[in-house]
Amino acid sequence: MDSPSPGYNFVKTKYNSTWNQYGSLYKKTTVSDTTYIDVQFSAGTAVATILSVIDIIWTKGGLTTLLKAFAITITGSVIDTAWYGILDATKYLTQIEVFSQGKLGLRSEQYILEAKVNGVPKQVHDGGDGRTYDQMIDDAIYNVIILG
Repeated sequence: MDSPSPGYNFVKTKYNSTWNQYGSLYKKTTVSDTTYIDVQFSAGTAVATILSVIDIIWTKGGLTTLLKAFAITITGSVIDTAWYGILDATKYLTQIEVFSQGKLGLRSEQYILEAKVNGVPKQVHDGGDGRTYDQMIDDAIYNVIILG
């Protein structure tokens, strides 16, 4: 019988009615990177420029999501809103293992960026597996049953 790797913590169990099985998800989260900078970008600044300055953000999609979370609008590839303040960000690597019927059905990873601008916190997905935990559990159950 398989069990999670050392350091992994239980997150949730879910029942899949299609396969009449349960799956359990475990995760291990570690700090991947941190940054603390004074940001000052005027309207019209290219998103690529911002991405190069804030190198903790790996994907353009993650940066766009982060900017929108802080109500900074984007037209094309430039920001429409001036952006000033202190950015305090931490990127976490979340390693995931999902089990069903005592067998490992899925192993994956995600990067989550937790950022604060002027003390206002936001969290965005910034790379890795884009599935939700429920989708991962369903996929793991399928893998165990089909790939046995």
